[in-house]
Amino acid sequence: MINKVQYLTLHGLRLTRWPAAIVFLLAMLIASSMGQAAQNLAELDAEYLSSEKRLNLEQAESAAQWQSFNAAQMNQGISNRDYWIRFTLANSTERPQVRFLVSQTSYLDNLNVIYSAADGSLRSIELSDRQPFASRAIDHRTLVAPIELPARAQTQVYVQAYNQKPDSVTLGFRLFNEREFRQLQQRDYTALGIFYGALAILVIMSLVFAVMLRQLNALYYALFLLATALMWLPLNGLGFQWLWPKAVYWHNEGFHLSYLVFVFFALQFSKNFLQLAHLSPKLLRVFNAVQWVALVTAAIRLAGFYLPVLVLSFALLVVLGIIIPLASAVVWRRGLGYAFWSLLAWLLYAAGLITSIISAATQWLPWGMTPLLMVQTASMLESMFLMIGMATWLVSLELDRQKALSLANEDPLTGLGNRRCLQAAFEQSKSSPEQDTRPSYLIMIDLDYFKAINDTYGHDAGDQVLREVGQLLKRSCREEDVVTRYGGEEFAILLRAADQNRALAIAERIRQEFSATPTRYRHHEIAHTLCCGIAEVSNPQWQPSAQEMMRHADEALYQAKAAGRNQNHVYQPPGS
Repeated sequence: MINKVQYLTLHGLRLTRWPAAIVFLLAMLIASSMGQAAQNLAELDAEYLSSEKRLNLEQAESAAQWQSFNAAQMNQGISNRDYWIRFTLANSTERPQVRFLVSQTSYLDNLNVIYSAADGSLRSIELSDRQPFASRAIDHRTLVAPIELPARAQTQVYVQAYNQKPDSVTLGFRLFNEREFRQLQQRDYTALGIFYGALAILVIMSLVFAVMLRQLNALYYALFLLATALMWLPLNGLGFQWLWPKAVYWHNEGFHLSYLVFVFFALQFSKNFLQLAHLSPKLLRVFNAVQWVALVTAAIRLAGFYLPVLVLSFALLVVLGIIIPLASAVVWRRGLGYAFWSLLAWLLYAAGLITSIISAATQWLPWGMTPLLMVQTASMLESMFLMIGMATWLVSLELDRQKALSLANEDPLTGLGNRRCLQAAFEQSKSSPEQDTRPSYLIMIDLDYFKAINDTYGHDAGDQVLREVGQLLKRSCREEDVVTRYGGEEFAILLRAADQNRALAIAERIRQEFSATPTRYRHHEIAHTLCCGIAEVSNPQWQPSAQEMMRHADEALYQAKAAGRNQNHVYQPPGS
């Protein structure tokens, strides 16, 4: 009979196929999005200027520090410098056209676009994520500036980008025509919808495990997944667009708090999932220390400090990407099988996470937003592998439970079931719908003169006789029969038989073989006999209680003993 642990685990394992398909589709959509027919400013004949001071257009035009803009200048690390990019767009058609300048990041504070209009005047578009989302002219998760290009003309464009406070700067801008921009939106939102939908499925599964199985680990995993979503929502710009469109401060100042929440719950889940308290107390202390650092850092941020928290939050993410794979490897080598899935998940995720942080915080990697897109895909893979690990953990819990239950219901001397096993089997046979309509019988067995065997040959000899009885009963019964040592020299068999004569025949075969096969103990042959009492204990018209079942079989056994031992007797109800 399948229990709820087995049911949920089996269905959980089946559901983990969905995230695998989702990850594949998400990766395909991201690759498709990255490969769309758009112009990247780093691929144009563009120029670039960086200044410590805020410049106006006139100051920027007259500056002497302009240099060629290419992929090497795309990532600027952590900065609040003033950045300018200038380039020329040509429209050789007979109609005016529009190009959409799209920022790849959702956390750029200010984007100003200045270009010459058809009448020769300068047109300026000022965009900022430090204004409510509704103030944006174009409903998109990142800043977008529409640039109008007159027919048969060239238009010089100046782009100014800067953060009000030091933060990661990526000068990743792409140009789309109207059709390409609509396709970008469709693909972007489809990919992100798949990502958050998959996270939602995993959260629901985890909460079901937590509630139905009362497993704290499953709750910690759900909280970790929610922290993952909380981290990615502002990074993707979807939180500001859909969830907190008026919470300007949270969108701009809450990034690093969301990183710290992610660090805290990733460690909280992992230290419990990996059983560090038992398998590696030293690593547990490291995990606890990092969690305390995350909490203190969050308190520092709430107190108004910014730059130290920015640096610490990035550093803690790097530490996270090191210590969780390390802990997973350690406990896996110490025998925790399902830790393999944690190791696989975090090796993959840590590689992307650390690469992304290096890309965001330094100028070393000229890859733009590619590392962040890849780490988001890796995040989904990580969640899937951890869910497989969770399912494997639940299977191990169930196996341990069954092993403990088996030991609790097993007689250690004979390897048969014990009295508790017999009672449980009887109650289950009453409560479970059975297709087998044959009546059930209980055969109670008691060895004759067993005390004399112990007194004559010793208790070790008596134990050997009991073990041989156990082997005889196993040979004589079918797999579906319940064979138990009821206590002392008493045994019991609960079985189904076509009729009373068939049950009696089984008991008779056991009696005859036991009587005809003395036990060899050292240099002795110990002769022995037994008695069997047989009672019908259930049929389609009658279901006795456990007490009635035992009383009837005991009465039959008493009659066999009273008749001279080495006999079988069938219980006859009064008046039959």
